[in-house]
Amino acid sequence: MKMPCAILGKPGSRDAAAAQLTRLAGRTHRLYTAVALRHPDGRVAEGMSVHTLRMRPLDGAAIQRYVARDEPLDCAGAYKIEAGGIALFDAIEGDDFTAITGLPLLTVVRLLAAAGFVVP
Repeated sequence: MKMPCAILGKPGSRDAAAAQLTRLAGRTHRLYTAVALRHPDGRVAEGMSVHTLRMRPLDGAAIQRYVARDEPLDCAGAYKIEAGGIALFDAIEGDDFTAITGLPLLTVVRLLAAAGFVVP
């Protein structure tokens, strides 16, 4: 069954986090992380990193344990991949793992290099 497209923001509460995880459990979803670099002359360069994440099937008790442990209330999708949230997944595909936790650093480096900044 295909899930309708939805934007999952930061849940803000334990109940909302559990609801987001219930919606994602046993399903595949995409995470889009974008960044823009504004040049001093006003030009804007943009980049995006896309990841496909397949979450394991989870029952209500597992979801409640995870939410209590990691408290992912300020994380879109209600998981902290850099903490215990990694155990929620069967597979993750993408080009820049840093995009899952926040700023897509590989994309930032590419944009800075294209703008003429010296990067190692």
